[in-house]
Parts: sequence; C-alpha cells; structure tokens
Amino acid sequence: MKKNLSLLACLLIVLFLSSCDNIGTSGSKATGGTSELLIITDTPEQWQGRVGDSLKAFFNRYVYALPQPEPQYDLLHASIKKFENNPLYISHSTILILHSDKTVTTPTIDVKRNQWASPQVIITLIASSDSALLSAFSQYKAAIDELFKKNQFERAQNLYKISSGKEAEALLKSKFNIDILIPGSFSIALKSNDFLWLRQAVHRKKQDTELGLIFYQLPYRDTAQFGLSHIIRQRDSIGFNYIKGPTDGSYMASSVDVIPPIREVSEDKETGYRAITRGLWMMKKDFMGGPFITYTLYNKKQNKILTAEGYAYNPNGEKRNFMIQLEAILQSIRFSEEPKK
Repeated sequence: MKKNLSLLACLLIVLFLSSCDNIGTSGSKATGGTSELLIITDTPEQWQGRVGDSLKAFFNRYVYALPQPEPQYDLLHASIKKFENNPLYISHSTILILHSDKTVTTPTIDVKRNQWASPQVIITLIASSDSALLSAFSQYKAAIDELFKKNQFERAQNLYKISSGKEAEALLKSKFNIDILIPGSFSIALKSNDFLWLRQAVHRKKQDTELGLIFYQLPYRDTAQFGLSHIIRQRDSIGFNYIKGPTDGSYMASSVDVIPPIREVSEDKETGYRAITRGLWMMKKDFMGGPFITYTLYNKKQNKILTAEGYAYNPNGEKRNFMIQLEAILQSIRFSEEPKK
C-alpha cells in the first residue's frame, strides 16, 4: 500500500509540474456539470471497443459510501474531428484525450490547465497503438483521476468565493483558527465552545434536502485519535450530544453494518497529516440517513485535533454531487497564520 501511495504521489508531482508549464490565460468560464468528464478518441470505434471499455470500467466505478450506486463520473464522448475548434467541447472543465500514433516509440502524457477555459484540466495521452494506450492509461489512471477531482474542487470553490458566508467563516476563524470557504447558503444551527453546526436546507415539494457541516476540536493525545474506530466513536458521541433529529429522542449516529466506513490517511501541504473517513449516517429513533465525509486534522500550533465533517440528506435522490460540493469546502481549510483571538 505504501509503495502504491508513493508511486501515486510521484506521478502527481510529475503531472503537476508538467501542468505548471502549460497554464493558459483564458478568461472564459469552464462548462460542464459536476463530475462530467469529456473523453476524446481518434475514432468512434475506439470508444466502442477495448479502449472505451477500459475507460468506462474505471471512470464508471461506483462511489464508495453512498446509499445507492452512483458512478464516479458522467462520461461524454466525441471523436477528435468533432472536438477540434468546437466551442461546445473545448470549454469543458475536464477533458481526457487519447491519441494513437504509430511513430511514437514511448507513451507520453501531457497536462494543460486553463487552455480554453477556467478552471480546466486537459490531459492528453499518446501511444503507438490501442494496446499501448491501455497500458499507459493503466499506469497513470489514479493520478489522472486525482487531477480531475482537484479541478472539481477548485471549480466549486470558485463559486463559493462569489457568495461566501462571511459570518460563518469569521466564527470558524475565531473558534478554530482556520480559514475556510463557506457558501452563503449555510446558516448556524448550533454552536458551543469547541463545536459548530452549520446547515443548508432546500425546501422542495416532494422532499426537503439538507446539507450539513460539523466542526469540533479536541486536545491531541496520540496517533490513536486518527484511527477509524476512534473517529467513529467520537462522531457518534458528538451526534448523540449535539445533532438531534426531528423526532423526540432522535440523534445522529454512524451506520456501519451494510456499508462499513473507510478511512484513508495522507499528508497535505497546507494542513499536514490528516485522516479522511467516508461512510453512512443514520438518525437513531427516526428514518433519516445519508452519506458523510470527515476530515480529521492535526493543528500543530495548538496541539489539537480538528474534525470537520460534511453530510447530505437527499432521500430517493442522487447524492454524489452534494458530497463533492461538501468535500470542496473541507478541502479549502487552512490553518490561519494569525493567532486565535
């Protein structure tokens, strides 16, 4: 696992450095829906054959920890002839181009950012044959996926900057000494000394939708606080004490039986060591539930553990894009350089 993570990190660094030399200056706004990925091949036959099958198998894999199956991406396809100089295609936010060239001896990968729109990532993979393309894609697919997801977060964050929740952002800075982007549609549901709950409710005819953000901070004791079992126990304790449902005696808890929560650890250049946990929540003594994502961060300056969580409630509806929007908020967290007042 460590070897695979190291390889992914190296590939991301190589691709990122490549993209730094290929940053355009387009002022056009990128198009395409959340999680849409435009794939370009030489011919329609490539898309209908082995190349297309491999791409679909990877990009259409299910998102983990959602109550219903949803693919990682919504795939769009066009051949290179239809793509070139077509404003409907070239402004798309995430584009993957696969080109077969018999004169190529070694597969190449090129990353361009904001060439025709912003924020935009265009990744071009060139190899001598379809088989060589598939081999190169197998090597780079995890890093490609990571770059596309980072672009999704950046796109969402750009929208949050236009209409941010200044009151919530100021409160989070004063409580936890963090800078963060909070959409203005979130309101304060509950706050205490080291706890804050934000909610965004969308009222619909058939069923209301709710997004929530939960923040709390505890003293750092040891690395066991980053373990999955500890994270789940802690969030269940917070749910029992603070996150109440509409029915008397109801409260939020983790749902671990059908889809067990998973945790991944990484080193972020902005926030340092962190654990990311994905799973399902339910409302005890009620019938509510949905997905959650939890970021557990170590605040080295204050020697504390900050937990930031996003959850979605959208019964009978899709939840993938809501979770991307919530994670984009969590991704924006930065520990402030200014001392907490």
